[in-house]
Amino acid sequence: MDLGPGVATLDEWTAEIDLGVRKDWPRGRTRPFIGGGLGIIGGSRELLALPGVVASNDDSALGLWIDGGVVWRLGKRFELGLEGRFSRAEIQLEEDVEAGGAHLLLLFGWAASPRNRPAPLPPDSSPSSAR
Repeated sequence: MDLGPGVATLDEWTAEIDLGVRKDWPRGRTRPFIGGGLGIIGGSRELLALPGVVASNDDSALGLWIDGGVVWRLGKRFELGLEGRFSRAEIQLEEDVEAGGAHLLLLFGWAASPRNRPAPLPPDSSPSSAR
């Protein structure tokens, strides 16, 4: 945020790394899911005043996240989906700040193997060796 000509510039950012569990319910080509877990959420605030004058503050905290969404299989391996996610942690920048928030994500994926493919038979159980 620019505070005016020759005054100052305020730069802020947040980032998070999440770890958790997810449960899905395959229904043919549609797979709804929910999940949740812990996240490390961090943020930084820098005030750039006169040239060479910088005031900065950063912090990180442990927080929680939850999500839900649906993924559709389009073709043998390509997946497309939507996810809604909410995360929250309280970090200390000059004052207490609620970091995280609500996010809507568009998902693209490529599956390692096609779904619903029968497992290959072991060599000893082929029909010709069952005589």
